[in-house]
Amino acid sequence: MRTTSKKTVSLEEESSIMEALQELPIYLISDQPTVCPECGLRTLVIGDFFHTNSKSAIHQCEEDRYIFIEQVDEEFE
Repeated sequence: MRTTSKKTVSLEEESSIMEALQELPIYLISDQPTVCPECGLRTLVIGDFFHTNSKSAIHQCEEDRYIFIEQVDEEFE
């Protein structure tokens, strides 16, 4: 088990979370503020991984709860 500041997560739960993350759609970062691809409204960052090798963030729309990954385009850098 892994203990976080909020709750203890079992290895099975961690595995399920990782599988779910791999199924999220990925969109490339632009120079504009991030908006929901479904409805066009601004989103909340619920996971920031720009400091890691993945250079990405997980966003959730406040309106329709759509969740997606925003990622740096390696070819654009």
